[in-house]
Amino acid sequence: MKIPDPKIKDTDRPKPSFKPSPAANPGFGKAFPMGGGSGYGSLDNRTSGLGKRVVAIKKGSQIAEPVAPDYGAGDRVRHIKFGDGTVESVAKGNRDYEVVVNFDEYGVKRMFAGFAKLVKI
Repeated sequence: MKIPDPKIKDTDRPKPSFKPSPAANPGFGKAFPMGGGSGYGSLDNRTSGLGKRVVAIKKGSQIAEPVAPDYGAGDRVRHIKFGDGTVESVAKGNRDYEVVVNFDEYGVKRMFAGFAKLVKI
């Protein structure tokens, strides 16, 4: 094992000269413009990687009230994947309603009403 000389500073040692060219990394940078140039988007111009605006929610801002579903406990509903079931409970959350459904073939599932897209039958 070689012991480093304390008289030689790190700045005195030669630095590697390899620097990747932009052409060596196609798909990022200016070769593939997707917002800020890094390929992942940029926060400088507040756009995401696909050119969509980034929406920031300020701390303490009001969140819109969730829309109540048109079904309640005891109603029969249909889900696109789980099929038919009976709603056991509907509870209001911060952003959406949490629904517990006992499906005929898949058992009890807990889901958010806005995401589940349950249809009353």
